[in-house]
Amino acid sequence: MKKEGYSPKEFGEAWGISRPTVYKLLNQEGFPKCKVGRRTVIPADASRRWMERQAESQGA
Repeated sequence: MKKEGYSPKEFGEAWGISRPTVYKLLNQEGFPKCKVGRRTVIPADASRRWMERQAESQGA
């Protein structure tokens, strides 16, 4: 089964990003996230599209 969302820790591990960087992203306007109770979830598909747009805008 495909993973639909990540915890901040899982997201950092999946993308090779440090924990402080993940939390900077979470505080950045436009970064995809949602709250489920007290927990922050990063939707897998939305975060992938966000990363692709960032790479395109930086000429990667």
